[in-house]
Amino acid sequence: MKRYPRHINGADVDPQGGTWFASQNPFTGEAWAEIPRCDARDVEAAVQAAHAAFTSGPRARPPATCSS
Repeated sequence: MKRYPRHINGADVDPQGGTWFASQNPFTGEAWAEIPRCDARDVEAAVQAAHAAFTSGPRARPPATCSS
C-alpha cells in the first residue's frame, strides 16, 4: 500500500510519532493508502516552516492592473 508522507519545507517527511493510518475508499471500504497520523510536533514543524517561508521568502508581486 502506498504511503503519502507529510511535505514540509520542500521535503517529504514521516510523522514524528512514527504512526500511520489507513485511508479508506468510501465506496468500497477498502484501504488504498497510508496517511501520517500527525501530532503537535508535526503541526509545530509545519507552522515554523510556513512562517520561515513567509518572512524570508520571495515577496509576491503586486497584482497586475488593466488599462483601457
